[in-house]
Amino acid sequence: MHVYYGLLSLHLLIVVEATGCDAREAGKTSPVKTFTMKGVFSVPYPEDGYQWKKEQEFDAQGARATLFSCISERTADRLVLTVEDRSFESDEKRVEALKGYYAGGLQSLRADGFTDLRGMRPSLEAPIPDRVPYGMLANSPSGDEYCMRCVVCFGQRVFLFTAFAASEENALSLLRVADEFNELSN
Repeated sequence: MHVYYGLLSLHLLIVVEATGCDAREAGKTSPVKTFTMKGVFSVPYPEDGYQWKKEQEFDAQGARATLFSCISERTADRLVLTVEDRSFESDEKRVEALKGYYAGGLQSLRADGFTDLRGMRPSLEAPIPDRVPYGMLANSPSGDEYCMRCVVCFGQRVFLFTAFAASEENALSLLRVADEFNELSN
């Protein structure tokens, strides 16, 4: 099954498709469903009931960025993928980017009324790997515990996966898609 969404950007047509493959081909007990932005990335769906959707394009400090969300009607837990059309090759640039992503996450949670923020900072020790995890726990405005876990994938572009969930277990479960994420060549 193929579903196509046309994205017109910089006068280029980029095709985003959701594909399924036969479970026997994948060697798994259920079909593997993937979300693909042709020539950019492919990533599996976290589990049945979740749907990837392009939300918006925006400027990320001089680079074009695209925001995708993966949500389910069954839960408020969600996964967000931000794709930035730039790369950070040096450790210094990666450290700067990681500090910015972490600080931005803290600021967003505070602005939304979250309190008692406790973070697992990203490692800033050189050499900075291509995939860097970090996260935060906080109390929501209603007092419930809330978890934000992230993985930054550095490549030809920057891919920031952010899971928002009611528990750390749920957030980590959603983030497993980053383990099977693939950056595609143009």
